[in-house]
Amino acid sequence: LNASDGLDEVIAKLKGLSGKWIKSCSPFKSSPKDVGDTLEAEFDLPINNLGTADFHGIELKTKRSASKTADTLFSQVPNPDLSPLKTAREVILAYGYSSRHAKRVGFQDLFVTVAKKPNPQGLYLGVNFEDEVVEMRCTGNANITTDDHLVAAWDFELLEKRLFEKHPTTAWIIADEEEIGGEIHFKYDKLEVSQTPIFSQFLFLIERGIVVFDWRGGYHPTGGGRVDKGHPFRLKGAKNRKLLFGTLEV
Repeated sequence: LNASDGLDEVIAKLKGLSGKWIKSCSPFKSSPKDVGDTLEAEFDLPINNLGTADFHGIELKTKRSASKTADTLFSQVPNPDLSPLKTAREVILAYGYSSRHAKRVGFQDLFVTVAKKPNPQGLYLGVNFEDEVVEMRCTGNANITTDDHLVAAWDFELLEKRLFEKHPTTAWIIADEEEIGGEIHFKYDKLEVSQTPIFSQFLFLIERGIVVFDWRGGYHPTGGGRVDKGHPFRLKGAKNRKLLFGTLEV
């Protein structure tokens, strides 16, 4: 199937589900992943943690209608060849905080959003057009230096590749959630389709604070354990999809 055929099939499958309440894959406990995993099960798809699009060249992105979270674009750790700190572990141990999670006593956690303006850790994003890199910098950290300094970086070439391979065509699907007979159900009735991401806009939106990066992990300093939920670039506000993609249809 080409992408056009794949999109036709996605639309046909969604029409087949229109108006129907589908039992959640986890009917008794709500999790952010359930709305997408339930739809992928209806599409007979294995859960996809790959870097490429989900379904015949179509990336499926599913959200609850009540969700205010940013759109996940793609996960990508910084380029170690460009970064003073070479791994996610090094960044999290240097800039994280003592875990407040009962099961991670002694861990350093870093569950934060990094955007144009410095966050409580002093971390912020910037675009260095001269060197063609997106930089994560810090305004100052007593453990390293009190001066503004580079923490990590991504080269333009890698980010553009990841954006295009993950979002050649994306179906943004919105679901209502309701408890029926004591079990969680979803109804998939809203669709928006984006195509042709514009990389220059991706960089512009970083400068505007609309594209952000999330650290989502924790490590034990002795190497005795870790939690890694992926570290994605995200787009704030569904209304901003039209700024990132050359084509957007409802």
